[in-house]
Amino acid sequence: QFFIFNLLQLTIYAYTSATPETALFNVRLNELCVGGRVEEAEHLLLNSLACTISMDGNNCLKLGKIVAVECSLDLKWHNVEPDITSFNTVMNGWTKHGRKQVRRRAEGLLKKLQMMSEISQQGDNDADFVGYTYPQPNEVSYNIALNGLAKGGAPERAEELLAQMEVSDQAWKNPTLISYNTCIDAWACSNSKHAHIKAGNIVKKMIRKGIEPNTITYSNMIRCYRPILAEVDDAAQQCEKILWTMKKKAKESSDPSKIAPNVVTYTSVIESFAKSKHPKAAKKG
Repeated sequence: QFFIFNLLQLTIYAYTSATPETALFNVRLNELCVGGRVEEAEHLLLNSLACTISMDGNNCLKLGKIVAVECSLDLKWHNVEPDITSFNTVMNGWTKHGRKQVRRRAEGLLKKLQMMSEISQQGDNDADFVGYTYPQPNEVSYNIALNGLAKGGAPERAEELLAQMEVSDQAWKNPTLISYNTCIDAWACSNSKHAHIKAGNIVKKMIRKGIEPNTITYSNMIRCYRPILAEVDDAAQQCEKILWTMKKKAKESSDPSKIAPNVVTYTSVIESFAKSKHPKAAKKG
């Protein structure tokens, strides 16, 4: 299984700017993450950076504090220069960790990447600065971090990160449909009684920015009503209202498949009535 996946990864990297050494390094990181050894993968990544930093005279101290590991890398990876795929691979590994709170470590790695990128850019004009350019986080990096916060039960932090993306003057940092859906999912996973309000505000914001909600957006919104189903009289009715909104938008859309309710949506609405103050309505649904 690892061999087939690695072969696919190498094929993909062959068409990118990654060097063969970096491509193999990323495959190794992925092997560790898939095998549940994410801690080891992150240590390998930061260790390779420590070796690179040791050659960077002006920025060595600042960058070294961020990496916080000594260069003790196996000679096999000594000359590897990690790229953005290296970081994204390990970050994604954290989001799939078995322990909920540990999944938030994806955001921690994103912060390290942000700081290293900023320091690297500050040193661009230094005579002693070595040619290696530390990778900048991209759209994928931010969405992975958002997913880690969503699955890690930290919706407030997910929304803070989303806000940072919204005010960025760099287009590739601006939130996409995936970013907004992930943030709504964070609230849906939170069990907060305010989740449906938070999700509604996020949807309004994304529409103002010209990003149209899709099936996943509205399905996640319905899930946000779960904590209040047994307490609020019309909670289930609000879920049904979202369902009818999706049907209406699907009829008006040039591509109905993007917004039309699916099996998951219908099941969520039926479950909403079943868990509400009016469970008999679920049979009617």
